[in-house]
Amino acid sequence: MNLVWNQFDYSTLTGGLSTSGSPVIVDEIGIILVLGLLSARAASLLRIPVIVPLILTGLIIGPSGLSILSPTSFGFSIAGVAFFLVPLYLFGTGLETDLRELRKVAKSVLLLATLGVAITTIGVAGISYYVLRLPLTISLLVGGIVSATDPIVVFPLLKSGKLAPKIAAVAGGESALNDPTSIVIFTIILSVVAGQSPPNGSIIAFDFVRLLFGGVGVGLLVGVASMALVERFRFREQMNYASVVIFTVAYGLADALGTSGIAAAMISGMVVGAAMKERFTAFERQQVNYLWSIVAFVTQVAIFLLLGVYAPVGTFGEGNFLLGLGISASLIFLVRPAAVWVSTALDDISPREKALISWVGARGAVPAALAFALIGYSVSIPSLEPYTETVFSIVLFIVLVTVLVSGFTTGFLAKRLGVQAGAGTESE
Repeated sequence: MNLVWNQFDYSTLTGGLSTSGSPVIVDEIGIILVLGLLSARAASLLRIPVIVPLILTGLIIGPSGLSILSPTSFGFSIAGVAFFLVPLYLFGTGLETDLRELRKVAKSVLLLATLGVAITTIGVAGISYYVLRLPLTISLLVGGIVSATDPIVVFPLLKSGKLAPKIAAVAGGESALNDPTSIVIFTIILSVVAGQSPPNGSIIAFDFVRLLFGGVGVGLLVGVASMALVERFRFREQMNYASVVIFTVAYGLADALGTSGIAAAMISGMVVGAAMKERFTAFERQQVNYLWSIVAFVTQVAIFLLLGVYAPVGTFGEGNFLLGLGISASLIFLVRPAAVWVSTALDDISPREKALISWVGARGAVPAALAFALIGYSVSIPSLEPYTETVFSIVLFIVLVTVLVSGFTTGFLAKRLGVQAGAGTESE
């Protein structure tokens, strides 16, 4: 493997989209869509995020359960699906983001997306190394993979309307912008595991700026230019189509320039959404948001139901169960709160608000995709191969636990802390 740490090989992650090999069976895709609709109905009745029944349904119908569906039936990997669909979801959620609220907490969001990710990586790695006795490099790899919260998990919780606007702004902005940081950390640690020399600090800083801030810059440029063209050529009535083009250009241009397409998609969506709120009628905005709400639903069904289907049988074995449970508990109750409280120390956020932001830290599609990519890298990294299944099981367990905990308890905890929507908590 020729892994250049400052030029991350995204083909390993997205190459899974190839349909060579086993064909995708139309009947099974139909089953997935039907199950997605049933899961959405169940989530509505139980008043929980749709993510929860999707994952549980995937576990039931996959090899870990009744084996109704098998990963070998599909012509793609979950890693490829995740990294293809996450930017789509981000653009849609960016359209609905309130930039006025986000500006109020910009300092905290930036620190959470950088310093918070670093603290999480070190914290999880320390627990993996000292408590679980995993090798140091493998421990750092686990920390890097689970260091970022996931937008596809977090945004449905925020859209429930149960959280105060400030909390929603911080948690949503963080989850949208911390993925590039996590990917950089993952790349650096993987290069060390592969036996390459650790990079120097200046190149690390350059790589981070290129990925995150480069993606933000591309998103701003495409968003502003696109809305100027929409106004100039009067494309309001075709804004559904125009929004798809804007997303494609933002993501494609960022990828071509070697920056973060994920960040570019989110930022361009924010710019377009803000412009629409100022210039478009409520009906015109509704048409565009309806299209992207459909995209959001299909995205959630594809990623989280398939995540359960792809779960290996050994994931819930006694050894992996204890490892995953131990790291998950440490992440939820120790590492995540530490990252949030340090990153928000200089902002006007009350202790109760910090506590809830700490709780809304679920991991999802991006950590899972990195874990799947790790399996591909293990083929050419002999020192990684003995730990691949353990790392994958731990990461998948963390995803499941954090999603279930956040999904079932966030609304209740917000009410208990007095920081739900409309509560108007004051800084303490």
